[in-house]
Amino acid sequence: MEKARPLCIPEVRKLSTAAETMANKFLKENGLTSFRSIALFLFLQNRTEKKKLMTQRDLERAVGMSNPAVAGAVSRLEGKGFSGALQIRKGRRQPF
Repeated sequence: MEKARPLCIPEVRKLSTAAETMANKFLKENGLTSFRSIALFLFLQNRTEKKKLMTQRDLERAVGMSNPAVAGAVSRLEGKGFSGALQIRKGRRQPF
């Protein structure tokens, strides 16, 4: 019986890149990117598990991204109509 060889870093990187490419292709059909889908997931998770709304600052801390990057993603989500589904408030300092 042949012994299984461990995956090396280049193979793992190829798998990761392929998975991200497939996910982005699927998400693109819905006007999303991987980051925007993560943001939506975090908004929903926060509401259902913690029973509270999430602020933009909370999202910045959760994903470790800068304010401009998160603000841009939130604006794009609002532009795509996801604000109504999540009841995202207009004020950036107010909870989503």
